[in-house]
Amino acid sequence: MNVQDLGLAAYTFNPYAIPTFVAMAAIVLLGLFELARDRFSRTSLSFYLITLAVGIWLFATSMQYLAVEPVTALWWWKAAYIGIPFIAPTTYMFTVSVLGIGQRHRWSVVLGWVVAFAFTLIALFSDLLVSGVHHFWWGYYAAFGRLGV
Repeated sequence: MNVQDLGLAAYTFNPYAIPTFVAMAAIVLLGLFELARDRFSRTSLSFYLITLAVGIWLFATSMQYLAVEPVTALWWWKAAYIGIPFIAPTTYMFTVSVLGIGQRHRWSVVLGWVVAFAFTLIALFSDLLVSGVHHFWWGYYAAFGRLGV
């Protein structure tokens, strides 16, 4: 897909995108607020990374709801996997930080990030995770491949 295919002509208004846009904005703003309030502490940074991963997922989901063509919706579903796989490792990293056991669990945190990165690469460059999209009355939704289980 070309970047030109993502122009304004590729989208139309869909009211079902509003809740995900609002949730994305609220979550990312909450993360930024906490990051500034705690002066970029390790814990606030790990919390912000959770909100950023969820924000990427919700933004891409919102955009696929607005997509007119299946190829555009598929592009956004794959883009959502820049955020989705990182929700679990960022949450784990935040938990480890809050509990103060980061040194003891450093390698499991690193492993979580590596696995998330691998799933992102698989989603972006193959059809094993997201193989296409289905059109429903409310918009497009992902058709999952073998790893979508």
